[in-house]
Amino acid sequence: MPSKDAVNLPPGWVWVDVWEVDLSRAVDEDGWEYCVEATMGGYGPVEKRYHLCRRRRWVRTRKLVEDAKQKKHKVSGVRQTDTVFNGNEIENLNSL
Repeated sequence: MPSKDAVNLPPGWVWVDVWEVDLSRAVDEDGWEYCVEATMGGYGPVEKRYHLCRRRRWVRTRKLVEDAKQKKHKVSGVRQTDTVFNGNEIENLNSL
């Protein structure tokens, strides 16, 4: 999985803030969720001794910046701000 800093924005967008851990889900205080096996799913916010995998999601807000050309060709329905999800950061707890 590429680094979150390697995410490139499409033309016309700028970052509004920095990457943050997504705490808006059922996760622990550091944003991690745990499971026995990543392919089986069933993630939960509490780490147990038998959990072998954990993951967390990073988010960052971007803003659409329009120039004169873009205003002429503005597509309706495009939001002016958007949150980018960089997938999940997954770790095998056996390697920690």
